[in-house]
Amino acid sequence: MVPGTGNLLCQVFCYKTIHFLSSYTEKPCRDMLKTVNDNHSMRKIELLAPAGDMTSLIAAVDAGADAVYLGVGRFNARRRAENFAEDALAEAVRYAHLRGVKVYVAINTLVRGVELEDVAETVCEAYRHGIDAAIVQDWGVAKIVRTLAPEMGVHASTQMNAHNRPMLELLESKGFKRATLARELTIDEVANLAGEHSIEIEVFTHGALCFSYSGQCLISSLVSGRSGNRGLCPQVCRFPYELYQNDRKLTMPGKHILSTRDLCTLTMLNDLVNAGVSSLKIEGRLKSPHYVGTVTRVYRRALDRIEAGVEHRVSVEEIDELRMAFSRGFTEGYLKGIRDGRMMSFGRPSNRGVMVGRIAFVDVYKGEVGISLQRALNLGDIVEIWISRGGRIKKKVDSLTVGGTPVDMAAAGKRAVIKTSEKLHKISNGDRVFLVARDPTKRYEGRRLPIKLKVSVSEGSPLEVRATAGDVTVLIAGERIAETARDHPLTEEMIARQLNKLGGTAYKTAIAEVIISGRPMLPVAEINKARRRMVAYLDEARLAKYGRTVVPYASMDKHIKAAKIERRTSARLGLKVSVSDAEGAIAAIEAGADEVYLKIRSPLGFDKKKIKLVVEGLPAIRPSFGNIVRDFELAETVAVAVEIWGGGVALCDNMGLAKRLKEAGFDVVLDYHLNLLNGLACRELSDLRPVAITASVEADIKDLKEICGSEVPIELVVHGSMEVMTAEHPIVNPADIKDVGCVNLEIIDPKGFRFPVLIDQTERTHIYNSKELCLLEELPKAAETGVAFIRLLLEGYSPEEIASVCSMYCKALDELAHSGSIEKALAEAEGAHISFTEHTTGHFYRPVL
Repeated sequence: MVPGTGNLLCQVFCYKTIHFLSSYTEKPCRDMLKTVNDNHSMRKIELLAPAGDMTSLIAAVDAGADAVYLGVGRFNARRRAENFAEDALAEAVRYAHLRGVKVYVAINTLVRGVELEDVAETVCEAYRHGIDAAIVQDWGVAKIVRTLAPEMGVHASTQMNAHNRPMLELLESKGFKRATLARELTIDEVANLAGEHSIEIEVFTHGALCFSYSGQCLISSLVSGRSGNRGLCPQVCRFPYELYQNDRKLTMPGKHILSTRDLCTLTMLNDLVNAGVSSLKIEGRLKSPHYVGTVTRVYRRALDRIEAGVEHRVSVEEIDELRMAFSRGFTEGYLKGIRDGRMMSFGRPSNRGVMVGRIAFVDVYKGEVGISLQRALNLGDIVEIWISRGGRIKKKVDSLTVGGTPVDMAAAGKRAVIKTSEKLHKISNGDRVFLVARDPTKRYEGRRLPIKLKVSVSEGSPLEVRATAGDVTVLIAGERIAETARDHPLTEEMIARQLNKLGGTAYKTAIAEVIISGRPMLPVAEINKARRRMVAYLDEARLAKYGRTVVPYASMDKHIKAAKIERRTSARLGLKVSVSDAEGAIAAIEAGADEVYLKIRSPLGFDKKKIKLVVEGLPAIRPSFGNIVRDFELAETVAVAVEIWGGGVALCDNMGLAKRLKEAGFDVVLDYHLNLLNGLACRELSDLRPVAITASVEADIKDLKEICGSEVPIELVVHGSMEVMTAEHPIVNPADIKDVGCVNLEIIDPKGFRFPVLIDQTERTHIYNSKELCLLEELPKAAETGVAFIRLLLEGYSPEEIASVCSMYCKALDELAHSGSIEKALAEAEGAHISFTEHTTGHFYRPVL
């Protein structure tokens, strides 16, 4: 019984029923844009909306989302959002679940070992509240969720860089229910992946795009200490940059050369549904409730049309709604195979809205501006005037006249007059005016579940109400007996009217059948009481299925606090070197490297015969592969490794490729872009039997000590150029650069820092940190953490440079092994004019935020 129900009787019946289901243009145009629905028997596809706070969650639910995703605490990729405390989380889950909407919690950051217990508490909290699934990036967090919350699904965040079949196979084997694919895939690749696996496929459908592959961006972490992989991305890609080659400035369309447009797939929804996608995800936990509600509503309408089997027609008005909610300009992006300037918002990294007209006149004395309207303008709208010199003037339209008459709306084709006192002398005739927000307080009709009511009342009997909502039925019987009325007996209309007062609840009346026998009479208060009890029992019965029994925390404790492996006490740390060509590999080995990783970014464009000859003479050379290996590259990549090396050890920066190479007979070393930041994550991947794991470059000295407690030997990157961005989009058109591969490119940020850029044979862009990492001075402390190997990242270095750096570290390691000190090696390095002040120690002493 629900507390406080008195003697009111309630019986709850649950049974299975049929559930209630509840290309754009940049130019003004009144034509309808359409895509044809080729499949009228469409399956239900989930529309997943962001919820940065309770107001946004309500907006998403009421606008038609099937599921929402939100953050709790600090372990989510949008730590700057308001997020949800425990009380707010309970309210949010209740609101959504009562309206048939699922709730996913984003615990999608990398986690340090010292934070694992806090993560476990967060998982238990979410589980108790009935969260449907957790979105994770960290393999250790996934282990915690599966152990402590077995009924809660595990979804792979797009930050796990899932973009090929073997990665999805690995996720399935680890108990993941869903994977959010990398946003760089084409619609054909999405369809191929969705058709091959039982794991659900989720894709982003609308919102901001990162320049780099998600989860592969380290630039903000190394520049500012604020990690995008830990929810504090400062959006470095939205900064202005200049591009140089050989100290020659290259002409670009604008300064924001890493700033992408926003994704908009409204006209592609048929393709996505037909591709077999399970969920369409809207980006925007940092956006306003107005944005969330608007975008969700527009996509809801479009999906409803598709599911109803009618022609999918997208109007310019709908695109305008999306633009006004927020837009840096729209693109269908990589889904359509776009990899050029059409992806980019070179001139403006922020919201641009919709062009509403041009300045017709300026009256400085009256403080009035006339606008020749191409679109309607409303009182209360927010506009921006793009002045020729001096940027933008943002203005709320709090005064609007046409022909001297105040109006609430000025139609397209009219000359409207607004008042402003700001920078009038800078506004010129012909300046463009953009509408950037409309109706910011608009709310959508609350989402409510229809209920079927059957009511009966007769003289000498209590009121009985049978209510069915979805697959739940409750029967309410009051204790007060209906008397025989003298003057005003109950009527069907009176009873239905009182029971239908459901505002503020999760329900609305679909069918109300009222049966009255005789001339019964009851106070209106009795009917209202029955309605309140009906709602309470429906709520209780429908929420009961989300009840969870939390697994005792002690069952996780043994995994988090696994027995530590004693620090390795080998006489000398192993030295490994990453290089990009055969000459560099030879130089590294001759200078004393124990093993050399030879980078193969693509199976195309290199001399296999030459490499094979070198490898046969120098077996310590191992293949190394990048962090992006799409399905169409997998087979040939593995074939090249088998042809040249036949087997042995391979360095893999991609989990899917690591799985395929293991199947081909290779042993694998996992590289630093796999973002392994805690020992639990390392142990979780032990079934791949890696011969070594490279610690995340975001690990500090304390993290390293914890990571080195795992059974697998740990490599530590101690020197060289760290790749901080990997982008599918070539930053320039390779045809515009004379040198094949676009060599000697740099981008320069507003502070003057220079970031080397490489465009490889596949035309992907690789951006490297502005400062070289150098931990030579810190080798004694690095050795104390328990690492087994150190690695030098010397890709792109000349053979002479490789020989010099390798020799320097070899001498330091030898001295460390013999005396425990590296003073002589440091003195020799200083004598060779190596300035440590020009390098960075990365996160070795600086814990990542």
